[in-house]
Amino acid sequence: MCTMLRTRLTLKPGRPGTRDLVEKYGEQLVCVRYRYDDELGIRYKTVELIVDEKPWKPRTSQYRPTDLVHVKVEPHESQLRSALKLLGGRYHPSSDTWLIAHAALTALRLTHLITDISHLSTPRSPRSTRDLKSTTYARYDEMADFQWWVGLGSK
Repeated sequence: MCTMLRTRLTLKPGRPGTRDLVEKYGEQLVCVRYRYDDELGIRYKTVELIVDEKPWKPRTSQYRPTDLVHVKVEPHESQLRSALKLLGGRYHPSSDTWLIAHAALTALRLTHLITDISHLSTPRSPRSTRDLKSTTYARYDEMADFQWWVGLGSK
């Protein structure tokens, strides 16, 4: 059998062309595929079956897709730096990290590179409550602008 098979049709159980297989496999039948070998001129009818069931709990992320996360990039990783730039990442010299939306990092499959910078930041005490509010709003506006620019937020 050739390894380069084209799939032209995938049918759910109960559709015409699957009834005999539904009788044979019952609830285990997931789908029926018609695959074609162009070199040999042969059509194959394949089935996908459930052979085992076990409880499974999906991993949950502590981040929402729109959350901005810090990524540490080494000097020699120029391709990674280019990818982060392309997806809207911004370099922050104070922490020597890149700030990028978690969804973009997930798309690159690089969530293992997320860096915790809480130990780097030292909170400064504002002179007044007014300064605190303006600083908070400025940070929020900057993040909202960044998320909108990346395409993850709305304005």
